[in-house]
Amino acid sequence: MVKKILILTDEAASSRAASLAISSVLLERNVTTVCGTTLQGTDILAADFCFFGCEKPAPPSFAYLEKLMHHINLSLRSCAVFSCEPEASAYLTKLIADSGIKMKGCPFVGSNLSELKIWAQRCILNSLPQIIPTADTAQKTHQV
Repeated sequence: MVKKILILTDEAASSRAASLAISSVLLERNVTTVCGTTLQGTDILAADFCFFGCEKPAPPSFAYLEKLMHHINLSLRSCAVFSCEPEASAYLTKLIADSGIKMKGCPFVGSNLSELKIWAQRCILNSLPQIIPTADTAQKTHQV
């Protein structure tokens, strides 16, 4: 179950607007929004799910994140990446690869905030454990 969500962005205005849009559809969850310049390793370790977003590849504010991702094990966590540009999305996908974090869904590339909100909700829904009905649970469900 996703209990705590981190939204990590660079300092670009488009990234900050995207983080506000994402957090607006996750109202019933514990959401923390952090800019790369203030990131601490404990921010990521405390999260069950992370959204990573930047406007351009390799923003200066992600210098610490780049170092951190080579030395941290995030294999029990899930994430998704978003950007306005395909190059930045590819940068983020490559950046998280060494950490073991599981990417949920395809990266979001675009500037339509309404579509971004729908995408973010789907990412969270895709990260929830899937319950596969067995004969026992199906029978209990249909009992009156």
